[in-house]
Amino acid sequence: MQKDLEPLNILQALFGGSVNKRRTAPGMWSVSTRMAEKALRELMPFLLVKRKEAELALSFQSRMGRAFFNGLSKTEVAAREAIKKQLSALNQL
Repeated sequence: MQKDLEPLNILQALFGGSVNKRRTAPGMWSVSTRMAEKALRELMPFLLVKRKEAELALSFQSRMGRAFFNGLSKTEVAAREAIKKQLSALNQL
């Protein structure tokens, strides 16, 4: 959670998305799909602590749009799950 909303408002102005200002979850910036990819790519040179998470998020994003007529293949589901597990493990540190 971010207590000072100014950095989040700047990110929103630069990349879009929304800043949650409700009491239930204040101080969260949300951005999705292509806007998130653009933000991560542009912020990557400045990310020191969260660089690996950003790289995994970009890896996950690159897999979007790989659905088949009947949904995702088992291979695709497994690949996405593997990325999700890696992200979860990094966030536990």
